[in-house]
Amino acid sequence: MCDARDLRRIRDLNLDIMPVDSSGNLSENYMKSIDRFIEGFPAEKDVLLKSFHADNAKAATKSLLAIRVMLEGVHADELAKECLLYSNKMGKGDEKIPERTKAYVSVLLSSAVSLSIDLQMAILGKDASNTVFAREESAAPVRSAPPEPRNAAVGLDILPPEKKKEILAVDDDTYCLDTFKEALKDVPCKVICVTSGKAALNVLNARNPDLFALDIEMPDMDGLTLAKNIRKRGIKAPIVFITGNSTKEFVIRAVKEGASDFIVKPINPKRAVERINRFL
Repeated sequence: MCDARDLRRIRDLNLDIMPVDSSGNLSENYMKSIDRFIEGFPAEKDVLLKSFHADNAKAATKSLLAIRVMLEGVHADELAKECLLYSNKMGKGDEKIPERTKAYVSVLLSSAVSLSIDLQMAILGKDASNTVFAREESAAPVRSAPPEPRNAAVGLDILPPEKKKEILAVDDDTYCLDTFKEALKDVPCKVICVTSGKAALNVLNARNPDLFALDIEMPDMDGLTLAKNIRKRGIKAPIVFITGNSTKEFVIRAVKEGASDFIVKPINPKRAVERINRFL
């Protein structure tokens, strides 16, 4: 169950008016709705996507309306309205689901994934990784301190003002890398793109990126393993994961491996810039 004290941060998210109790905390029923959304949305999203693949309009409509109920529960009313709108465009009987509708719903799902992750990060707290480790270490043996950074250049606040911040983007999908780099074309930074975890570690032998943007699902070395290797080197630069996964287990593991934030696939250029600018 979510703690009302932690959930005060949720008020900063783009949600409609949320219910509070006499003390100004979010109501218990609202906290339960948030839990239901975080726990239930990923599975319902998978059901919806399978229905799309099978062109099963009836199943897709049922799943989309179930997601609508969850979104209404957390007062994401605009997204809930979109669910109703597109459920009416799914098609009937043996008709195929219009490709245009599938595309619009995919964007809607991406927004819902972002909302779920944002809620979870708000619950974990401003310094999410420290929050997770603190909870685990309270019931575990004391761990040794992490290694110090390799050099002072990792500290973002002491870099020369004329030096552009460097972002190391890692994804085995070159299209995704191109989309990410294009999204940041007007941001004063240098984006270095590589297509594997091994290549990323080789880059770190010569450079000190100020920010990492890591895909999760990659062959040989996935993004979470790569993040662990980055932190083992003592590098403390922010890590932003690129993903479509919003399960509670995934978010907690990603935070444990050093996640500072997330960019949801398919990449929305405007949102990507907003996320990255938080750290530049």
